[in-house]
Amino acid sequence: MNDDERLAELETRSAFQEDTIQALSDLIHTQQQQLDRLQAHCDSLTQRYQELVEELPDSPGHELPPHY
Repeated sequence: MNDDERLAELETRSAFQEDTIQALSDLIHTQQQQLDRLQAHCDSLTQRYQELVEELPDSPGHELPPHY
């Protein structure tokens, strides 16, 4: 294998690696957007749950018995 062939092989590998890195970067960006949306949804559900819990009347089942 002469120097020109070796250089061409290295350039080919480099181009392939750059394409792979860009594809992985795009995938990570997409996944981060999905995670951000899921986190916002979880936060919204948690807040709504807390609001519903606060609206519930106090139930005697959660109080300590008088002998405590």
